[in-house]
Amino acid sequence: MLTDAGARVIKVEDPARGDETRRWGPPFVDGISAYFLAINRNKESIAIDLKRASGADVARRLVERADVVVDNFLPAQRSASSIARLPATTATRLSVTNLATTSSRRRNRD
Repeated sequence: MLTDAGARVIKVEDPARGDETRRWGPPFVDGISAYFLAINRNKESIAIDLKRASGADVARRLVERADVVVDNFLPAQRSASSIARLPATTATRLSVTNLATTSSRRRNRD
């Protein structure tokens, strides 16, 4: 939706695996999932190893120039990764996860 409104979106992917939705299918278009193409239309992608200092530096430079930063790491991944140590900026930051970490629903499952 952000790209549909004119925003430049740069999606960071793991260099070893990329986005797993690239492989969701069929249907495929030129070997890439039609689902992936639909939800990532107009986005740019970059493969960055956030576990390496050089990758963290690239991510830091991207964040410094961003208006919005969105991540979908699991809480443990987020705290262990360089994303947790990115500099404070004026960017709006949003972390998305499907796992409740403090809700009563989560407590009832334990």
